[in-house]
Amino acid sequence: MKLHIAVFAAVLVPLSSSALGADRVLVTFTGTVSSITDPVDVFSDFSVGDPVTGRYTYGSTLPDTQPHPGYGTYRQSFWDGGGLWITVRSTEFAPYVGSVLEIGVANNYPIVHDMFSLQTQILEPPDCVAGGSLLIFKDLSDRAITGDALFLLAPDLSAFPLSFGQVVGYWCGSSGQDATLEFNVTSVTTVETPIPTLSTWALAITALSLMACGTIVLRRRRVAS
Repeated sequence: MKLHIAVFAAVLVPLSSSALGADRVLVTFTGTVSSITDPVDVFSDFSVGDPVTGRYTYGSTLPDTQPHPGYGTYRQSFWDGGGLWITVRSTEFAPYVGSVLEIGVANNYPIVHDMFSLQTQILEPPDCVAGGSLLIFKDLSDRAITGDALFLLAPDLSAFPLSFGQVVGYWCGSSGQDATLEFNVTSVTTVETPIPTLSTWALAITALSLMACGTIVLRRRRVAS
């Protein structure tokens, strides 16, 4: 009994200290569909004005992979816990296993000005070859952002007059055209309660399995004795 309890504790101790989400950013958001450009009826079930909800999450210690001082680029794979989920009415557009969340932070950068952006690949919409989603918070006055550091809290919408998102289907239908659903972001909220990442669940399941195996072994030993 002591052996498998010790193994279980050894797995859960690191989970409780960091893997459970203390080093993660989790933000929820709401919005409203503002336009639909859809020549092949990919988004025919939706209409302008439909409600949008969603969330995104990533690690708070991701490294900046872009050397330019005015633009930070941060990446995290779905398996490592990064992702952007967008739900229009009751339909969720989710990242697929193996997708990568790319985060951009622009500070007075040419063309894009001050901008915080997130984009990822999603499970392709019906009749499309591929899909993607993005979320953009932009300030053309260049006063919202003062550096290219990763955002650790939800962006302040009052500082980003242009806040919107998109769900895109690529190469859709027999004509291979793209379809785009765009929405305005109406609220963003930082969620302080940490959530387990996919790797955390895997470790927890492994720990429980070890406990179960240990219990079976002990029972067999007792029967044999």
